[in-house]
Amino acid sequence: ELKRRGKPARIGPDRLPRVETFDEFKKSLAFARTSAAHSTVVVDNLSGLEVLIHAHVCKVGGVASIEDFGFGKGYGKAEEVWANDVLPALDACRSAGKCVIVLAHNQIRRAEDPEALQHRLAPHLVVHADLIRAPGG
Repeated sequence: ELKRRGKPARIGPDRLPRVETFDEFKKSLAFARTSAAHSTVVVDNLSGLEVLIHAHVCKVGGVASIEDFGFGKGYGKAEEVWANDVLPALDACRSAGKCVIVLAHNQIRRAEDPEALQHRLAPHLVVHADLIRAPGG
């Protein structure tokens, strides 16, 4: 189907509106988990989600910046959100029979293990990559 002036109609899968807060993200995942009409959940992308998580942590903690918690403490609180909220919610979608796809930008990081390769690809996130690993990673 073509729209006026030769511009194509929206092509692709159903999409939820862009989320602006971490609470909206959680509600969107809950909807996706229970939706019988959809079999795939795509989070695009983790860098944007990390921004929402940092804003959520700051709001809950009553500070203006993730750095305002003190050295590394804000990032620790953000990691708790990843570990206690995000990953279990994605697991719940998977357990509900959904295919879960998570997109992230990557970066090359120096590997600290002298036995391993000198460099490896890792998600381009502040969160420690130990929480989020690629299959076989």
